[in-house]
Amino acid sequence: MSENPFSLWVYLSQSPLLWLTMTLLTYAVADAVSLKTHRHPLANPVLHSIWIIGVVLLATGTSYTTYFGGAQFVHFLLGRPPWRWRCRSMKIVESWRRRSCRCWWRW
Repeated sequence: MSENPFSLWVYLSQSPLLWLTMTLLTYAVADAVSLKTHRHPLANPVLHSIWIIGVVLLATGTSYTTYFGGAQFVHFLLGRPPWRWRCRSMKIVESWRRRSCRCWWRW
């Protein structure tokens, strides 16, 4: 074991795994609290995860870019919402339909 007890923190703070783990654990705890309160709107797990992570980042002096380096996996998994894919694809289909309907629908 090393002489400095903070050496583990220095190693973990540079690792993206720390911030990914913190993000998932914070949400899991906030979701458990939300479940205990029967999903009361003031116990929104996303809202509480945001402020808890913000406080931890301020307390540790970690920049958002460092945090996002570890939490970007969650960002990737969330990605674009499916309803946006549907809206965009519906716009494309509508434009194709408008162009092609000029000819065949009048037959």
